[in-house]
Amino acid sequence: MPKENLFRALESKWITEAGPDPDVVLTSRVRLARNLQGFPFPHLLDEANSQKMLRQGRDL
Repeated sequence: MPKENLFRALESKWITEAGPDPDVVLTSRVRLARNLQGFPFPHLLDEANSQKMLRQGRDL
């Protein structure tokens, strides 16, 4: 499919037509993240543990 048509294929009626409350927008987002056993979450990871984690990942 040409990229020009990609978003057209995703359009649904609720996007292209007006409704009774056109000024209301709903949004949601879900993000799931997990820790690797023995390592802190990435925002708490120091450089040494970061390198160790990368090495272990390469060895899988």
